[in-house]
Amino acid sequence: MANYLHGMWSIVRSLLNRGRRGQIMETAGMTPQVAMERFHSSDQDTLGLMFITGKFACVILEDEYREEKVKHETRIPAGVYELVLVESPKFTPRFGHRMIMLKDVPNFSFIYIHPGVRESHTSGCLLTGDSMDFNPNGPSELRASRQAYDRVYEQITDMMATETVFIEVIDRDRKQAA
Repeated sequence: MANYLHGMWSIVRSLLNRGRRGQIMETAGMTPQVAMERFHSSDQDTLGLMFITGKFACVILEDEYREEKVKHETRIPAGVYELVLVESPKFTPRFGHRMIMLKDVPNFSFIYIHPGVRESHTSGCLLTGDSMDFNPNGPSELRASRQAYDRVYEQITDMMATETVFIEVIDRDRKQAA
């Protein structure tokens, strides 16, 4: 367990250091303004870090990885997605504004960035938090979720006012098939 936590912390530290240097991945000739790098998976949830213009923004919690999609129980695939503002019948009344949605996620719809504490609060969406209670076997929980969401929402929507904004979702939490 100690070796596992040490290894995971090394990954998180390297991701945070990269963010402080302001580096963002380039994919297919685009420079996504937002990056979400997954660093841990359990059979119950996935944890990642969000960077906005290369700077650490918040912790992300999602559903777990699955080879075959199970509705409301599977994280989205890695990739580059446009972020758009949309009216959400569920979230717009609650938060009083349009929601940030990831556009054209294969085999998924209505994938939002929103606050939440645990995996049961998401159906494929990205939950925001300022910190987490980490459980290597899952489930983990986010802390200060609404504060992180409000800050991230403002930063992303400010960018969206003047440009098309993309998020790159990157898997660093599991070995890729060869």
